[in-house]
Amino acid sequence: MALRDTTDVPSELPKYSIAGWETTLNGFILYMCVRSARLNIHVLTQNFHSSPIAIEAVQRATAKISSELDEPDLEEYHEEIALQFLSELQKLAPPIHHVGKLTLEEIEACQYYDCQLEFYDEVPRPSAITRKGAEEENPNDIWYDPQPTPFESIFPQFQRSEVEVLYDDPSTALQMIPDKVLVQGQLLFWKPSWSSREFKDVVGKYSKIYRSGLRPDQLPTSRLYGVVVDKKGIPRGQLYYWIDIDKTPTWEQVEQAPKELREKWVSQIQNTVSTLHDLDVIWGDVQARNVVIDRSGNAIVISFEGGAVKGWIDKDKMETKEGDLQGLERLVDYIMNDDSSLRLRDKEADLKWCGTER
Repeated sequence: MALRDTTDVPSELPKYSIAGWETTLNGFILYMCVRSARLNIHVLTQNFHSSPIAIEAVQRATAKISSELDEPDLEEYHEEIALQFLSELQKLAPPIHHVGKLTLEEIEACQYYDCQLEFYDEVPRPSAITRKGAEEENPNDIWYDPQPTPFESIFPQFQRSEVEVLYDDPSTALQMIPDKVLVQGQLLFWKPSWSSREFKDVVGKYSKIYRSGLRPDQLPTSRLYGVVVDKKGIPRGQLYYWIDIDKTPTWEQVEQAPKELREKWVSQIQNTVSTLHDLDVIWGDVQARNVVIDRSGNAIVISFEGGAVKGWIDKDKMETKEGDLQGLERLVDYIMNDDSSLRLRDKEADLKWCGTER
């Protein structure tokens, strides 16, 4: 679904993030962030003229978004759309040299913009970027839920102003995508949420893990420390205990790991999934990237948001124990079998991205 004639982009791209997306009747809206600026990119087929190939690409992308399956080429398609507007959005969000303590509240988007992606004869034409009025600049519009509601849980709640973002370079502090944070002196991992339903499901799973009383060495999973809410009590993200990660079981790491170590990882992951199911917890998004290896060489299961990547779990088995077991079987194959189709797929995609052959 590649776009043709992508707008020229500087060789060193400024950092940006795709905050989310949602479907509409005639396409979808892509949410893009650069520092303090948030851009809503409307990709709608009524703005495509004499461009049947581009229209078909939008329709395929919209169907994949609606399916809730993570498609490898969907992320690439979204990135190509974002690149059409990156240079202009960069100008609207100039670099700021930040000094001193930085919090999530300060790094949140504070300027909101709209634009359209148009096509003429299969050639993309980015529209002008327009600033949204003050009455429209509502941070809640980034949520998939039209009316998110306050949330209560057994975990402590924090305001964004209480979460300190750690950074190294003051000149790019407001340009970074935050993840490493401090709360009350505790080193944590910050993960934003875009859906209150997903948020409640995730916190519910971690509540069961917490109430089990099992220590991390007994049940090696990521652990929730607390949640972040806005001034109205609307949930905005989760705070996880920091994991000192050594590696993730990518195709390259798996190829290099000795058989005995891979067998250890497989055994740990299998035991973790079995224990989770005993607690009535569904892992959900079973795949290699949702396992990390800590400095002690132990496999830790992370990411309980659900969803699925194509090839790992069938759509009709998503968010079920059966789906977990299907994904687990394929994960074991990924780790132990050099001819695993999923491992070969990842390897091919990486080598294609790097433009090299090994």
